[in-house]
Amino acid sequence: MRGALVKYERTKCYDCVDRTHLKIILSPEGLASTFSKQWASSLLVNYFRYLQETGVTISCVRKNVDSAKKILLLAESAFLSPSEISIGWVEKICAEAPKRLKWVKISLLCFLQEQGILKMPDDNDLLQARILRQIERIPAGFRRLVSVYYQTRFDLRKRQISNNEDAPLSLTTINSDVEMFSRFVRWLVHEHQEVGYWNMVQESHINEFLLTLTPKHRELVRKDLHALFKLARRRKFITHIPMADYPSRELPPSTEPLSVAEQKRVARILMQNVHANPLGCLLGCLCFFHGLATKQIRSIRLFDVDPACKKIIIKDRPPVYLSTEELLALENYVKLRSCMRNVNKREYLVIGDRGAGHKIYENKPLGARAILKKVKELTGCTSQQLRITCYHSFSARFGPLMLIDAFGLSKTHASRYGRFEEYLLEEEIRSQRED
Repeated sequence: MRGALVKYERTKCYDCVDRTHLKIILSPEGLASTFSKQWASSLLVNYFRYLQETGVTISCVRKNVDSAKKILLLAESAFLSPSEISIGWVEKICAEAPKRLKWVKISLLCFLQEQGILKMPDDNDLLQARILRQIERIPAGFRRLVSVYYQTRFDLRKRQISNNEDAPLSLTTINSDVEMFSRFVRWLVHEHQEVGYWNMVQESHINEFLLTLTPKHRELVRKDLHALFKLARRRKFITHIPMADYPSRELPPSTEPLSVAEQKRVARILMQNVHANPLGCLLGCLCFFHGLATKQIRSIRLFDVDPACKKIIIKDRPPVYLSTEELLALENYVKLRSCMRNVNKREYLVIGDRGAGHKIYENKPLGARAILKKVKELTGCTSQQLRITCYHSFSARFGPLMLIDAFGLSKTHASRYGRFEEYLLEEEIRSQRED
């Protein structure tokens, strides 16, 4: 029970005040005096029930219902039926409204989606819209080429998907390229105001920009810029390619694997926290013993977990088979997960329960930053360090081919942790010694 209001020598708790307030608003008399259309009042009542199912506090329910009532009043005056409500309209109203109305946006959008009134865009649609917004912000003299590059890569992605290729070009890759081109253009505008078009870019400008980057990032950006200029030359945007194309240099790894002593320390920490910190232990084990990336961990859904067979199904790689300690950490975490809010409508294994934002209302996994933070707090190492250590250890013992078979890595990725020829040579030497 929260604090109490004392008035006229009578005590009433805040929760009781909120319940009384909601009872008045949602009563037939209150709804009739507020709304003139039946669909608006029905939506408010159903929204109240939706919030109750999520398990948020009565105070949060009261605040959201008050805010939703004001938004639905505007919708009632603007539309003839709820089917006319759009995501853009809700976001516009919440953006123009006072700050407290903005709190209700996520929960209201999720509710309208559950009611079948709205269809939320998927991640690819959101990413595509983000790419187009970035292109629009590029100065006019440089925008056309970046737009052509985006359309060319997007058409390639569609052809790959229609041909059922195993690994089509991802929108994330296209987005990172457009971000990099946009960054290069911003640097040009800031450092060289005289350069207003692509055909005015010289090699000295490119080299000067590359020197502002880290050595590892520099090679990737150089290759992408050369691909952009090749497209520009082919499409007649420029008359010559203003940079030389030379072979990429093999740079030393930026993240070193853990030493044997550090590996023992991390393994001991993970085994000691099966009960005290089951989520951190589970995340650390998936990175350290199974080499899972954060993206792969976030993609695990409840139906991917098979406790009877002690395995977790992972997309595009072999299953993860759990040890006894890992299975115990999973069971302890599932017990904690069952006590989280709105858990029945959230199908991902690793979820969050802090605050009243998208972690509660939306069917999304725990954020990547939160996963990295939990692994770092428990083990003292980043998830990348644990994953790289896993790959190095397996490659040193069984050869890089094992990384392809056991972890689903590509040949290029596996070659970073050992040379295929060296392992075959060691195997031949070992067999001759045994003979």
